[in-house]
Amino acid sequence: MILYVIDDDSGTRRHLQACLKPSGITVWPFAHADLFLEQLPTLKPAPILIELRTPPAHGLGLLSALAQRDIRWPAIAITARTDATVTVEAMKLGATEVLDMPLEPETLAAALDRAFERVATLVNWTAQRGAARARLNLLTERERNVVRAMIVGQTNKAIAQAMAISPRTVEGHRAQALRKLNVSSVAEMVYVAVDGGLAPRERWLDTPELARSLREGSPLANHVPQLPDPGRSRFDNFAATSPDGILCADHDGRIIVWNAACETLFGFSTDQALGQTIAIIDPRERGNALSLQQLAARGAAHLVGTTVTLEATHRGGSKLAVTLSLSMWREDGQTHFGAIIRKTDAPRRAEPD
Repeated sequence: MILYVIDDDSGTRRHLQACLKPSGITVWPFAHADLFLEQLPTLKPAPILIELRTPPAHGLGLLSALAQRDIRWPAIAITARTDATVTVEAMKLGATEVLDMPLEPETLAAALDRAFERVATLVNWTAQRGAARARLNLLTERERNVVRAMIVGQTNKAIAQAMAISPRTVEGHRAQALRKLNVSSVAEMVYVAVDGGLAPRERWLDTPELARSLREGSPLANHVPQLPDPGRSRFDNFAATSPDGILCADHDGRIIVWNAACETLFGFSTDQALGQTIAIIDPRERGNALSLQQLAARGAAHLVGTTVTLEATHRGGSKLAVTLSLSMWREDGQTHFGAIIRKTDAPRRAEPD
């Protein structure tokens, strides 16, 4: 197993090599991001460990470069200090996880386990995609158009009208496509089309034609597959696996992101929390003390990128002190609020100027 490490600190690189060697992990070190990018065309898929402040391109620059090249290898970002703004930006650029330094051995081991699992999935998906594309290349352009229409639930008659051909001709193209793709159903055809890039997963799931076909009882309605999801949001991956609570709220202070760590920390399930105001974990907002919702509503900009400590309330009524690394951003002209949350033993309240 190979792990690419991009860190300008030679001591950190040597330490990781020594620590991970007993686990069978070979560390391939790079002192600079540009050195890694130079060799990237010759490298095999593997997890990447990126120190966010590594010059000259810095870790964020490297993540951006990987995204531009459509490199989906799992990238674990590490940073010397908690900075919510940098963390959010790293996730937007494709980091699967963000870890604080110094690295805890158990935390790093768990993150690497998940990263190597993702690499295995990615390699399998890449091979699957190659096989699917090879089969799709056997189709004529007209057969491709028939396949596109079929996988969104259009009937032979509708396809015939759209393509100005007879329904019998559509049936002939359908039979040829099924044979060339080596499938026997529309559901199987969807897999091949999505894997091969003929029908992007997001477009297939979001088309109004599909929604209508499901409502009208199209044959596809009984065969909607659980599609492979190699392009799942990197933010979702990060939030789902983060040991820290990840909370985001809209301009009204209503929760729009609530991960598993928040469920454990506060006792509210995701279904219970989404759409609620932040007051569910900070009911004192009605008093004079500063609340999470006030932080969001009042836009405490000077707190962004810092860590503050607040007293929150568990669903069962017990009090707990939590630290929040805060971030804010503008979306559709409105201020949104995000926080990475950890339990602490030192309660105090932060107040904006």
